[in-house]
Amino acid sequence: MEAFVQLYERHIACEESELLPLAKRILSELELDHVGRSMRERRGIHAIDGLDQQASRVG
Repeated sequence: MEAFVQLYERHIACEESELLPLAKRILSELELDHVGRSMRERRGIHAIDGLDQQASRVG
């Protein structure tokens, strides 16, 4: 389990330091919103009122 946690933490760090900044440069806010919604739906996470608008402003 510890090895899994370490791998997942590295995965998240890569997403936050490399992939998210790249996505913000090449995708529109609408496209970023669509990606976020799609990821939440796949994980069964329902949007919280105002979360989508707030998330697009973060960063």
